[in-house]
Amino acid sequence: MKVPSNSTVTFALLTCAMFVSSCASDVETDTNIDPEGSAINFSPSVGHTTRATETNINNLGDFAVVARGMHHDGILYDAFLIGSGSAGDIAHRNGNSNIWNLDHNVYWPSSLEQVMFFAYTTLKTGESSESGVLDGAKFGFDTSKNPYIDEYQPKKADLTVKSDDEAAVWSDGNVQKDLLVAYTKQKRADNPTNVNLNFQHALTQISITARQKNKLSTDHRIVKIKGAWIVNAAQKGKLSADLNYNTTDKTTTDTKTWGNYTDKTTYGSFYNQI
Repeated sequence: MKVPSNSTVTFALLTCAMFVSSCASDVETDTNIDPEGSAINFSPSVGHTTRATETNINNLGDFAVVARGMHHDGILYDAFLIGSGSAGDIAHRNGNSNIWNLDHNVYWPSSLEQVMFFAYTTLKTGESSESGVLDGAKFGFDTSKNPYIDEYQPKKADLTVKSDDEAAVWSDGNVQKDLLVAYTKQKRADNPTNVNLNFQHALTQISITARQKNKLSTDHRIVKIKGAWIVNAAQKGKLSADLNYNTTDKTTTDTKTWGNYTDKTTYGSFYNQI
């Protein structure tokens, strides 16, 4: 987070979208294990963001993928094609291409006409996925089979480590990570091997600006900033949503919810120099 001389302070907090549906009956899914077949891969895109330090298609790192088959009426099956009810399988960029592959081949089952894909990450290129792609948060499904991300926590600066900004004592915005989420419904007839995931930033930017409003040319007033904070912010949040599928095409409407924890904290920046 940087505060320029005219005093703009940016800070990223939570708000955005994802996810799913319910299921009445289940079917077994079969997997084509023919080594000559074409495995499913992913072509992600990243939506626009207003964050100062953003994740985009050029620096997008590993992401986790969960996939579940769908009945033609939009009901999700219980069985998982990719991932599980508590975590996705990791997809890695294939060299310098814009294609991401799983560590193991997954083929589109002949018994499934359409599949719902979910993906999420906080990683940029070069960051390891060994410790998880949600940086401590948890992915899962509730009893109504709605996916969620729970205990997501924006990072705070480590006060024992010198800030990258020479003027700053601490700057929380510099260490925060983007939370990216994506979902898409795809039919086997459209493409059984390549899935486009349009990632959206589950964060929004809040700006605090000090202005010299109606300043005259002869007015020499100066505004100086020592620091800026957002207080009483929830330390953690739970992202969940209900998706209502239009079964005649690929459109989806969603109802987004961020559920907050009661423990509060403060985010901001504090500078050595005014």
